[in-house]
Amino acid sequence: MLVRIPHPCPGIVIIDSGYGNNTSFLKELESQKLKYLGGIARNRKVTLEKEEITTPICIDELAKSLPYEAFTQINLVLNKPKKVWVTTLGE
Repeated sequence: MLVRIPHPCPGIVIIDSGYGNNTSFLKELESQKLKYLGGIARNRKVTLEKEEITTPICIDELAKSLPYEAFTQINLVLNKPKKVWVTTLGE
């Protein structure tokens, strides 16, 4: 069961990959016009919309198609330090 978030709403909702792979949860966030950041599986399909053309693509294929400069390296401070690369895509 999804709960409506009262206004004023958060600037961004942070979710883990369990929620990031839950399509109905993400659609509910989007229906409430909420921005979110979270992990998703590399084989997760997303839909690109450009000039009224929609194209489904796996997120790993999309990442491979982007130039190196589109990514920023983030160093996670964990028991075992880890480097991750992140990018954002426009609306």
